[in-house]
Parts: sequence; structure tokens; C-alpha cells
Amino acid sequence: MRTTLKDVAKEANVSVATVSLILNNKAQHIRPETISRVNKAIRKLNYSPNSYARFLQKGKTNLLALLVPDLGNEFYTQVAQGALERAQEEGFLLTLLNLSQVDESTREIQVNLSGGQFAGALVVSRRFDRVLERMVETSDFPIVLLDESITIDNAFSLVTGDNNKGGMIAANYLLDCGHESFFCILGPQETPNSLRRLSGFIKGLNARGYNLPTDHIFFGDYNLEGGYQAGCRISKMLKENRKPVAIFSFNDLSAIGCIRALKESGYLVPKDVSIMGYDRISIASYFPIKLTSIDQQALKIGERGVDTLLKKINGLEHTDKVLVEPILYEGESVINYNIK
Repeated sequence: MRTTLKDVAKEANVSVATVSLILNNKAQHIRPETISRVNKAIRKLNYSPNSYARFLQKGKTNLLALLVPDLGNEFYTQVAQGALERAQEEGFLLTLLNLSQVDESTREIQVNLSGGQFAGALVVSRRFDRVLERMVETSDFPIVLLDESITIDNAFSLVTGDNNKGGMIAANYLLDCGHESFFCILGPQETPNSLRRLSGFIKGLNARGYNLPTDHIFFGDYNLEGGYQAGCRISKMLKENRKPVAIFSFNDLSAIGCIRALKESGYLVPKDVSIMGYDRISIASYFPIKLTSIDQQALKIGERGVDTLLKKINGLEHTDKVLVEPILYEGESVINYNIK
């Protein structure tokens, strides 16, 4: 495992900023004994100055931009946390910019990004083609996507969860629990990560002789209200269904909204209907019934995004598409009919 600025700072019992100042010959106000301790830690850990030091030597900025659409969604905050921590380990500063669909906000972002104060940008969004196209025209610095764009994800490096595999994991888990009838609550229409989850889920069902009727597929927009509306429509269809039913919601927020709709219609989770989500947000663990969910490891997506961006900034070889492995989290919202 590579040694980072954070490792050196921990070994020397100083801050990352102190290590950075010493590495870049700006230690005029730092005590000699502290400098000696840092240099000793550097030698002990066999640390070589990272991209931060090279940037300052070349007179370039060590600022990175992180564009996010909504910090109210815990998935985005987890991605931001992972990116922030990794950037700090590498001696970079991370600035959050709100990626809005409002034209005035878009123009402000363009001005900020084209002003030369950022070394590169991480972009977390699902609906931002127009913004990215403008950024390409006005910016000449590296960009890494931390989620999937609708039409131009091949134009930049991409770090995202393996959504196809996540869908297959969900299908196999629900089948292993004895379910025979399935519903899906997707994200916004034509969103690639949502469509890949659906593709993986259908492949998983088909491989074991099951299918997903087209009228069992609903859009939930990755939010509470969308999940609630989908849950209301599903509730009406459950009256005619006599098989063990499972609902796979493509994020936890829409799963929570769906559970409310089911409860209002007289269905209990998981006694009457099983449901599983995606993202594994922390709030889902505090509900009376802990939500079973696919954890797409948002923190790791943020960390790997910074790693990829720094490689691009420094002209190093990197993978254009990085898929982070999803993990199944077993809560209490899926009943296992195979357990006697």
C-alpha cells in the first residue's frame, strides 16, 4: 500500500499541512525539532513527494473542484466525504460546487472552472449533459465523472459502482429467499446506472427461469415521493398476486417511500411483501425494520475518483472506467421462505 501525506503526518504527530510546508521548503515558522521529526518519518516510511509537491514546485494550484447536485441525498454526501478525505491525504484541497439545472448557476460554475484556480474536477450527477458540454468548451483541465452521464460518459474517465452486478446480486438473493414474483422501482428514465441495474436484475432472474413483466417496472426518480407513488400503484396490483412478492427499489429513498405506501394500503413488510433498496444509506438502518440493501460503496467511489483524477493531472496511466464492487447488506425487510 502506498504511503500518503496523512501517513507521514500521523507518524510524526503533526498535521498534513505541516508536512506539506516542510516538503515545499516553506517551513520558516516551524520549529527545528518538528522538521526533524517529519524528515525522520519520511525516511522511515520511505515516502516520496506526491503530486501536491510537484504542483507547488511548478507554481500550479492544488485545488480540486467537486460538483454535486444535491447534498440532501446521502449517496452524494458519502461520495463527497470519500473524495475529501482522499484529497486531503494527497495534500489537495477540495471545493464543493452546487451543480444546479438553473442557467445562472451553470454560468457561475463555468466562470469558476475556467478561471485557472482548479487543477481538475470531479462531477457527481446524472442529468448534466449541457453543463459538461459547456465545461469541455471552456476548460482545459482533467475531469472525472463519479456517476454515469446520460449521453457523454465516454468523453471522460468514469468511476462508478458496478450496477449490472448489483442488479444480479439482488436477483439471486431474492430468488434464494424463495420469492417468485417481482417488481422494480427504477430511477429517472434513461439513467444509465438505473438501466444497468435493471439489466443485471433481469439477467439474474432469466438465468434461473424467472422473468420480470414490463408492467411490474416503475420509475421512482430516486426520491421518497417517487417511491411512494410507485408503491401506491404496486399496492393495487398486489391484490391479484398470490405468489411470494419482492420489490427491488433502485435506491433506499424510493424504497422507504414505497414502504409507506404499502403500509397505508394494509401491507406489512416483510410479512406480506419483501422489499430491498440500493445505496445502504445510514438512515435506513434506523427504521423499525432495517432495510436490506445493495451497498455500492459510495465512500470508495469518491476515493477512487480522486485517485483517477490525480493520475490524469500528472499524466500517468489510468483506467478510463473504474467499477467499484457492490456488497449485499442483509437487513430485515426481506423474508426468507426457505427457512423453516
